[in-house]
Amino acid sequence: MEQTGKLFVIKVSNVTIDGTGVSIGNSEAAINIVGQTDVNLKNFIVENCEVGIYIEFSQGISIQYMSFKENNQAISINRSSEVRIKNSLIESSKDSCTGIFILD
Repeated sequence: MEQTGKLFVIKVSNVTIDGTGVSIGNSEAAINIVGQTDVNLKNFIVENCEVGIYIEFSQGISIQYMSFKENNQAISINRSSEVRIKNSLIESSKDSCTGIFILD
């Protein structure tokens, strides 16, 4: 199942979202998490985005079993803490790809 052009804006805390292999992308940011706590993401394929996952002002974010393909930035973390990335793959043939960008 492929859902391209979609954008997830997560506006809840204490949640687990299991993509079960769903492919998302072709957008500015595939998944956007701002100001949330205890968000667990797993089993998504994120491709062809400016930013695969954008996390800001959040705490306790878990990213597991995810695949990031051909994104300009796979994961961007800004002013957040306790972000855990486990068993995930970042791959790109783009010259300007950033795997994980952390600011503050």
